[in-house]
Amino acid sequence: NTGVATALTNGTTAITALATNPDGSVVTGVASVTVNLAATTEPIISLAIVPNSQTASVVGQTAQFVAIGTTASGTTVNLTNQSATVNGATINAAVWGSSSAAVATINPATGLATSVSPGTVAITAQAKNPDGTVVTETATFVVTSTTEPLVSIAIVPGTQTLSTTGET
Repeated sequence: NTGVATALTNGTTAITALATNPDGSVVTGVASVTVNLAATTEPIISLAIVPNSQTASVVGQTAQFVAIGTTASGTTVNLTNQSATVNGATINAAVWGSSSAAVATINPATGLATSVSPGTVAITAQAKNPDGTVVTETATFVVTSTTEPLVSIAIVPGTQTLSTTGET
């Protein structure tokens, strides 16, 4: 009725107008409308860290965490150490952090945690959307021991015989 076209999605369509004259004849006009929408941003609405909890039994042991972002439409993207493109918009890789570098450190770009001393830390991943909003998720990393104790020592071979002076 109004002649107003509304863009819904990319593409080209024909718009036709019809008018009926008093004598019953019909006059038509046709126009072409092309919609070329810029990339639409579908932000990350939730972030999951996989696995959600890991344990290290010795100092220096490493554990890899993975960040998976989910959009409103259900699209999932790996943001562990790489950017992702969602509907033409770039979502930066997650930035990783540890609640205590005295217990465990984590590479802020890759999500690889390294145990430092006994304790429990929160491992966080943050994804920043193109509109500036930030989505954060937390996992747990437990370090149970500073060293793994020796339980036995073996000398191999158990016996040897030396027959000359200076022989090793």
